[in-house]
Amino acid sequence: MQLEPKPFRACPALLLLFALCSAPAMLFGQVPDQDPSAPELLSALDHGPLAVGFKSMVLFDTSRTYDLNMGDTTLAAKPSVGRPILVNVWYPTAAPNDLPIRVRELFEFPTNDTIVSFIDTLKEYSTTFSKWYCADQYLDLENLKADTGLLDDQREQLQAAYWDKQTSSYRNANPMMGDHPLVIYHQGLGGTIDESWMLLEYLASHGMVCVSSAFQDNDSGSEVGVGDLDATVGDIGFLIRHRTDYAPNSSDQVVLMGHSYGANYIPCYVAQGNRDVNSLVLLDNDLARAMYDFVGKKDSPFTDEKKSLFDFPIYCAAQTGAEFYLLDRFTSAARTYITVEGMEHDQFTSLGAACTALSTDLIKEPKERILAASNYPLLCESVLKFILHATGRGQALTPKDIENRSGWWYQYVAPGEVLAHNEVYVHSATTCPTPTQFVKWMLSVGPDSAAQVFLHCEATLIDTNYHYIDDYLQVAYQDFSIEEFIAFLSALDRPGEPVYTPDVLFTLCATWLYHSDPVDRKELTERAFQLGDWMMETFPDRIEGPMAVAMLQFNEEPARDYKPYYERILKIEPGILDRKPKNGGEQFAQAQVRHYLKVE
Repeated sequence: MQLEPKPFRACPALLLLFALCSAPAMLFGQVPDQDPSAPELLSALDHGPLAVGFKSMVLFDTSRTYDLNMGDTTLAAKPSVGRPILVNVWYPTAAPNDLPIRVRELFEFPTNDTIVSFIDTLKEYSTTFSKWYCADQYLDLENLKADTGLLDDQREQLQAAYWDKQTSSYRNANPMMGDHPLVIYHQGLGGTIDESWMLLEYLASHGMVCVSSAFQDNDSGSEVGVGDLDATVGDIGFLIRHRTDYAPNSSDQVVLMGHSYGANYIPCYVAQGNRDVNSLVLLDNDLARAMYDFVGKKDSPFTDEKKSLFDFPIYCAAQTGAEFYLLDRFTSAARTYITVEGMEHDQFTSLGAACTALSTDLIKEPKERILAASNYPLLCESVLKFILHATGRGQALTPKDIENRSGWWYQYVAPGEVLAHNEVYVHSATTCPTPTQFVKWMLSVGPDSAAQVFLHCEATLIDTNYHYIDDYLQVAYQDFSIEEFIAFLSALDRPGEPVYTPDVLFTLCATWLYHSDPVDRKELTERAFQLGDWMMETFPDRIEGPMAVAMLQFNEEPARDYKPYYERILKIEPGILDRKPKNGGEQFAQAQVRHYLKVE
């Protein structure tokens, strides 16, 4: 089923994607070597030869259900039409109509009486988080150049400047016929429809059909944010199978692209055995930095039986410090890795880059933001060149394309190879492993030997920027048995100078909170019980042990008497509920304590 968009008049616009000034577009590979003001520095992406159309529609996946009343029981029941799939499409057009749309018009989703509750909820969510990722994130009391009493006004001005930006997309323009590769983009947690509009528009101007969707949770309700892996995988499959419904000019060459959460989990679609993907583009994500497989065992793409499915090109761009340990498990793939110094997480998105640029005149120290904003067009160009080559339409991205860029680092890894720091470690009394070598080696030698090498090589394995004890404990906690993990902790004991603290272990106990798979959840819950009990014996005067167990009552598996744990918490820290929680796990534990006191 399909809901066609309602036509409406586009606002007057310029024909530039993102122009803060009249300066010419930067050439591929150039970076500024001086510090002009932001309006003089930032310029538009050099669009391709094709005009770009944009359309928005809602399709329905009739194989899945969805409460279109969004949990509101006061509304009359809606027809059972399936799960709504919002489809925003940027595509090549030979016939631009009217004038280009503004950014704010990306939120003008099609609607009717059946889906009005869903669309209203989605629009409120999208505009709220667009404002947070733009004005609220890039203007605060510390960096504001104006009087701090003007913060709210300045944020409103920044947001209006962003939403009023004119794009280069023409709503409902007739699509150009042809055989255009399909790029499916998945945003991050809290991500919105406008998250990477500049990049998608830019790719469309070079002959791609680009689509984004809401990727909302499976369970409808008051929230429509991303974060449901089953929904992600299901929606990607639907968008590929039904591409002729919204993009009849798209080919069977499919590129999956995502940022943050989206980049973390789009590989799971391939891991389920789907063979209709041509390449992956991953923008600043945990796969680039993590030293342990954080995806649940059922869905992980990194197992020996699944990693061979990734036999196509992969591109990943990330912040400085990324080691690409997990991605180097895809040894059947050709991998292109890029790191960019100075770019923050959300500056790998169009929303983040645009608001970074627009905020430079409003803050005290704009130099770093000017550089970060100037990097975004270069990032888009590297993505384009990678996709053109991956789809057989252009030359490969090479070091020459990167070498003139200050703070950029390019690495190409051929199939069958891995980066040097990810190679297998051969134990030696005179050499220490790299961090990623150690986490792989430690699992093969057991807790005692691993602890000895860690203590010997601690200066190499721990640094203040990228590697902490938490990283190694997370790997050990996940992959050792709980008995082996406790043995590892005991072997790391160093009187007078502890290697780890109880609060780090408490965070590990809270890992079960972030797993929805019943098997993983049950295993991690049992681990947390045993570790919590061990912490109570080892650190009798610390609150983290009983707190770790108390928060497990929510699971009620296995059932036990939790009263002694609550009593221990209140004895050690009677005012536990009077202070701000340190993290999400502690906040959850405090809620359990509060419930216990209420019942008692």
